[in-house]
Amino acid sequence: MKILMILTAALATAFVSGFFTAPTANAQGLCAEVSFCTVFTTSTFHQGNLNGLAGADAICNARAAEASLPGIYMAWLADQTGSPSTRFVQSTVPYVLTDGATVANSYIALVTDGTLLHAIDRDESGVPVSGGAEAGLINWTNVTPAGIALRTTQVGTCNSWTDNTDGGQTTSFGFNIASTTNWTDASDADCDGVGGGLHLYCFEQPQPPPPTIPTLSEWGLIVMAGILGFVGFMVIRRRKVTA
Repeated sequence: MKILMILTAALATAFVSGFFTAPTANAQGLCAEVSFCTVFTTSTFHQGNLNGLAGADAICNARAAEASLPGIYMAWLADQTGSPSTRFVQSTVPYVLTDGATVANSYIALVTDGTLLHAIDRDESGVPVSGGAEAGLINWTNVTPAGIALRTTQVGTCNSWTDNTDGGQTTSFGFNIASTTNWTDASDADCDGVGGGLHLYCFEQPQPPPPTIPTLSEWGLIVMAGILGFVGFMVIRRRKVTA
């Protein structure tokens, strides 16, 4: 009976620790769970007064929500406070457009040589990016092909992405129809964004997966192991009392 008690107690411990220990094998969830992370160019135009990097991220998430895209997104944008190299969760799975085309096989592949497998030329709904004018093909960036900030001064980042004046302050942009390094570092524009504003690149961020929760049948095994352990303990205790 003592052996039975030990075995059932060990079984209960194994079940409990197995189901409630935080997962460590996969630190990425959501987009990683479906084997890719989504990337798109916003369908909307924005001048340089984005309310900082956080404001640009908010725009990306608003566009994703509008198109019913799951996940959390960050803008491919930089200033003196951060850049994709410091802000992004660096995905180990491919970045894929909303029409299914692969842009890069991972974050490392994205920034290794600065070129893309496919231009980021689709918006959040999978529609080809347009605009009729040159601005329709341009995205704010201030990011080098390596994912770091191109400029880190107020005057070179539209005053940390809070300024939309024409003249005096400029920052860099990329062409959303390009798959060469021009996709992120093509030239400069005034902070009014060629008058009507420019697009943003938005990248889905891998997130920690939720903790594992036992199924109903697993809960049953846990409870049964606990009951058996308790019964075994009581039998041993009763024998000691009557001995």
